[in-house]
Formats: sequence, C-alpha cells, structure tokens
Amino acid sequence: MEQPIYKYMMKRYALKLLRSGEIKIGTLHGYRNIELLGPEVGDSDEGLKYLFTTGHTVIDTAAPSDIPYFLKPHIHVSGENRLQITAAKGVSASVEEPDSYVFCGTYEFDPVAMKLLGYDACVKIISPSKFFHAITRKLALVSYFLGPTKVDYLGRRFEHSTDPGISPAFLKTPEYMHQKEIRVVWPSENTIIKPVVVTARKAAKVCEQIE
Repeated sequence: MEQPIYKYMMKRYALKLLRSGEIKIGTLHGYRNIELLGPEVGDSDEGLKYLFTTGHTVIDTAAPSDIPYFLKPHIHVSGENRLQITAAKGVSASVEEPDSYVFCGTYEFDPVAMKLLGYDACVKIISPSKFFHAITRKLALVSYFLGPTKVDYLGRRFEHSTDPGISPAFLKTPEYMHQKEIRVVWPSENTIIKPVVVTARKAAKVCEQIE
C-alpha cells in the first residue's frame, strides 16, 4: 500500500488543487532564491554538492584515469595540450544537478513545520503514483520522473571517497531535517526552464485537505 505524501500550501492554492488539479511546479534552481522565498523554503545551494580531496593531489590529463571523477567535467584541454596540477592540500569542485522541475512535500504532517514554512493549509496526496503520473502528462518536454524520494540531510560537502552517491537534488543540510521532506524531480529536455502552473484533474481525485 502506498504511503501518502503531504503538501503544505497557502489555503487559496490548496483549494485550486482540490477543485481542479491546478498546481504550481517549481524548479530546482529556482529554490536558490532566498530573498524571494526566505531561508526556510529557499536554499542557496539547492541542487549542489561539493567534493574534495585531502593531502597531496596530482592531476595530469596525460593520465585521465587518475583524475578524480568529480573534477573531469571541469577540465577542458584541446588538441595535444597537456595540463598538470599539483595541489599540496587537495582540490575541490562542485557537482551540480541540471535544473529540473521539482515537487517538494513531506512524508509526515507536522503543523509546526507547516507554519515555519509560512503555509496555512495541507493537502494529503492519497495515491502519489497516480498524482505524479497525472502531473507528468501535463509537463512539456518531460517523459519521466524520479522519486518520490526522501531527502537525505547529510550535508553537501564530502571527501570524494565518502561521497554517498546521492543526487544533489535529494541532499540538504541537517538544519532542514525537521521538514522531513520528500521530493519528485522531473528532468527536462529544456536547459532553461521556469516554474509552471499545470492543471491535472486526475491529480485532484487523489487529494484531500487535512488542515
């Protein structure tokens, strides 16, 4: 049996979802806008993680198999050129998840967390599979979704040998742990995307308001 998902919203938007299936789907990188969203909803490092080595590190494009995997996308050498770097105290680089459509909910209703996020209503999604398939059919240039997946609150910085291998889209720092967040991500064929409002009437059929 499916476990329900809870979506915190403003009441006026919750009513639109319940009546017609209208819902705004945000973007992963859009949640970086802390000035607009505030520090509880926004996160300037959304979709990023940072990997590093410690100690003496040598990078040589003549030996590509020895280059740490997280650095390879950042190294570009043309033709017969060769790049050599020696770092006495290690190197670091960011790993970025491409911008995607994202749904953020919670797997456990908490009225305190709801108010901290600035919302005054909660919609219970009784059948997440039916809900997200209905939403997917309404999103342009999207053919599948990832999740629902619980967010891991492990932080975003890892020594590369301890990288948990989790997509940055499902990572947050421990101070957000009280949100008990669960996400669905829709990779898009477009490289530039914006939040979109969709109407999926079949999604409304598996929702009910609990707050």
